[in-house]
Amino acid sequence: MRSLAGYAIAAVALAPSLSGQIDPNHPAGLLQHLSIARFSGVGTESVQAMTTDREGNLYIAGTTSSPDFPVRNAAQPIIGDALLMRSTDVGETWQKVNPPPDIPLRAIPHPTDAGTLFVAAKRGLYRAASSGTHWVKLLAWNMDYFSRGTCCLDIAVDPGDPRRMFVLAGPAAYRASMFVTADGGDSWESRPLPAFDSDVDRETASSMLWVDPSGSGMVGFGLFRSADGGRTWKEMQKLPVDGWRNFLEPDPLVRGRLFAANAFGATGNLFVGRDWGAAWSALKVTPIVSILFDPDILDRLYAFDITTRLRISDNGGSEWRSAPPIGMYADPSLARPIAVPRRCGGGALALAEPQGLLRSRDFGLTWSATPMPGIAHLAVGSDCSLYAVRAANSDAFVAKIAPDGTELWSTFLGGTGMDQAVAVALDSSSNIYVAGNTLSTDFPITVPRLRPEQYQDVFVARLSPEGALLQSTVMGGDGTDQVTSMSVDTASGRVLLSGFTTSSTTFPVTPGTLATTPSDEDGFFATLSPELMLNQATYLPGFYPKSERYISTLTVPVLALPDGKALLGADHQRLYLMDESASSLEPVAQLPGPPMLLASDDAGNIYVAGQTKTGESCLASGSVPLLGRGDVYVTKLQPGRFEVGYTARMAGSCNSWPTSLAVHASGEVTFAVSGNGFPSHNPLLINNSTFSVARLSEDGSALVFSTEVPSTLRPLVAAVSLEDDSIFVSSTSTDFALLKVPVNRSPVIVSKLVNAFSWTPDRVYAGMLATIAGENLSAVEIDLGLNAAQPFPTTLGDVQVLCNGVPAGLMQVAPDRIVLQVPRLLTGDSVTIQVVRSGRANAPIVTDLVTYSSFPLLTRAFPLAPPYGSVDGNIRNANGSLNSRENPAAPGETVRLFATGIPRPGSVDLYWNAPVPARNRIVTPLSGSAEQLPGFFEGLCQIHFTIPKQAGPGVYLVPTPGVLTRAEFGTAGHGVGVWIR
Repeated sequence: MRSLAGYAIAAVALAPSLSGQIDPNHPAGLLQHLSIARFSGVGTESVQAMTTDREGNLYIAGTTSSPDFPVRNAAQPIIGDALLMRSTDVGETWQKVNPPPDIPLRAIPHPTDAGTLFVAAKRGLYRAASSGTHWVKLLAWNMDYFSRGTCCLDIAVDPGDPRRMFVLAGPAAYRASMFVTADGGDSWESRPLPAFDSDVDRETASSMLWVDPSGSGMVGFGLFRSADGGRTWKEMQKLPVDGWRNFLEPDPLVRGRLFAANAFGATGNLFVGRDWGAAWSALKVTPIVSILFDPDILDRLYAFDITTRLRISDNGGSEWRSAPPIGMYADPSLARPIAVPRRCGGGALALAEPQGLLRSRDFGLTWSATPMPGIAHLAVGSDCSLYAVRAANSDAFVAKIAPDGTELWSTFLGGTGMDQAVAVALDSSSNIYVAGNTLSTDFPITVPRLRPEQYQDVFVARLSPEGALLQSTVMGGDGTDQVTSMSVDTASGRVLLSGFTTSSTTFPVTPGTLATTPSDEDGFFATLSPELMLNQATYLPGFYPKSERYISTLTVPVLALPDGKALLGADHQRLYLMDESASSLEPVAQLPGPPMLLASDDAGNIYVAGQTKTGESCLASGSVPLLGRGDVYVTKLQPGRFEVGYTARMAGSCNSWPTSLAVHASGEVTFAVSGNGFPSHNPLLINNSTFSVARLSEDGSALVFSTEVPSTLRPLVAAVSLEDDSIFVSSTSTDFALLKVPVNRSPVIVSKLVNAFSWTPDRVYAGMLATIAGENLSAVEIDLGLNAAQPFPTTLGDVQVLCNGVPAGLMQVAPDRIVLQVPRLLTGDSVTIQVVRSGRANAPIVTDLVTYSSFPLLTRAFPLAPPYGSVDGNIRNANGSLNSRENPAAPGETVRLFATGIPRPGSVDLYWNAPVPARNRIVTPLSGSAEQLPGFFEGLCQIHFTIPKQAGPGVYLVPTPGVLTRAEFGTAGHGVGVWIR
């Protein structure tokens, strides 16, 4: 068997601790170096919750769309998602077919052997019995781009010789490959594709692979045909009106007749081709997006127009009539419509709509719907079986990992719809409780549902320490119900749930509770026994967030208290105490912002993490200083009367919020944050990630540790290690990895790595002048200045800085900063930076190394951080004097700017008073001329720039002669001001 070169892939199981041979100096290598476990499948994985027990075992609850997710000792070994379905009664009822260990994209029934099914999936072509057993992989490929619409995939089986198949697969039509088998898939041969004359031909040929359905052996690809199985190609006649083609289809009942269409919004044409496209003629009909051939009646055609109205022709397309309106939303682009022969129970037309399947048993006169959302492909087999491929949803998963990363067990948890885990908790016997939300009507339950299934419900499951499913149940009302938090009373095993119920009028509330009648803005609170039987349930009036800003991030946090009561958080910045009978709610604490997470320690102290409303200062005595405009807070409340112990507010450069919270036995708080620019403290990684993990000191007065963590999926989840001073972190790079991140407590503290001129957190590039900011970086202050002799020394005072092990030249050292020149000889896409003081190095910091970035311009503030916003540049007028308000330049005068890190002399782009461009607006730069500045260090350049005299391309403000004006110019993302008369 021949496979697509370079595209083969194998399933990867959870990995044990990785060896120290991996290079930690590379971000990917560093992640692998710290990774103790990895989950990898063909789909997407994310972690929603983690917790640890006193033995150091880690419990993970997450979500996966991978059928090949590496389960072990599983209570549910097969994904519950219904990716592949089969109907034997023309779509009336459907049964799940076990899919291949992949994500199906197309189902191709064998044209004559009803017991054989082919499936084209994300990672290859598979063959199995129609029941979905014993899948064999025939071809391997990688369709990662398929969902983005930039990939083509088509399979065609020759009805005249079903052993002959044609496969088109690749990242785009003009780069795809065609493979042919003559023995049913056991061996393959690559065949050339035809050459295209235009980009339109290349792009529109995708999904247009066809084989003559009458069995002549003719194969086609777009407007090309081949009579020898794709060895040679002959171009057909061009269409009378060329352009983007929606489809090209052969007529199964008339050999050599083809139909093609090109629709552009409200315009377009349908064409019929004779003798395999030797001649084409236009047919009069509204623009068509999809066509069907009646399987039994010659010249009967069905076509869906751009309004999804069905048109019918009884004479091969010469004349058309409108069928009655379908009466419900239909979208033939979701899955290609199919026609079922009348020998199959009377036959039918079928097509997908967003929530299910539409069928017409009378071929276009009336339609009925079968609920089955997410259909991506439909096909009919020779035995009248219908196959539906559904878009991948997700199952929840649960895993138990030993402290060293060894997988003890892992399992799917879910049904045929979307299932998402939200929370995980333990009781005193280390039983595991998982809560989440489900759209599955067949979620695996052991306890009867606490209401008939509706749109979205809440699930809860209890598993033994060995991973056996002990109990599970689903609860909800007649609308959308969403659990956001769960807490377990470790002593009694009582389960507390809270969340939102936005439209449920029949939520299973119990008599005598706080509110048994719904309102428009309800939350909910419920308690269950350890066996998941309902104790109490109540609405929480007014708990639904009133501000749209918070809807996507807020929760109703809940925490079980030792006395049987519960704490609940609400959008209106309060904590409430719920009594044991769920009948009384008492406000007990005002908070800096909406609470999002709750935790407690062994002493009964309560910890709250949330998001303040931007602009409000909520600092308490001894709190962490506010840094910038961000808004994450952590509050410690003492038990009993819930008095505030401390409030720490920490900030990033933009909107931030906490995503997980855990308390170490020492009283230090570990939390994860979503949002750019969160402050770093001896970080592991700096690469402008939107996720960070941090630890707060016991008294809340300082960050002990804070680092960015690469992650592409939300939320970032963290848990504390009880065996050492480290943090478990969920991270996503190419796939999900569980990292064990050591807390760096070095007295040499690094907080920032920035451009030395602008102090912006741009990525590092060779030769630039950079600043490391922090504390205790040097015992003395030494400044050699920009005009120091070349080269800068690599040791200044007792300080060195290593970049990938190469000593960097140092221009300045001080207790709070180091100014260095990044070595010019660095290569690769990352750089590891270490500060060495008195021979002792801090932990390595990894950041991106780029070839070129927006160069920073020298400001008057150098070497310190310039004030926020636009600042005066360190600029020389034509006579060499410093530009200032008192000494402005004139229009037409050439001034000199100074920059660092420009890779070579020549023209550079500068933006003169460039406003923030509107979307898709092109901002035209002006040019400056850069050259090395003689007598200064190698990385310093001077830029000659002539101030515009009049408006023109790239000029947005020209000063009026005689009037002093402060104008701005620079590079995109960083500008300085110049004074002009």
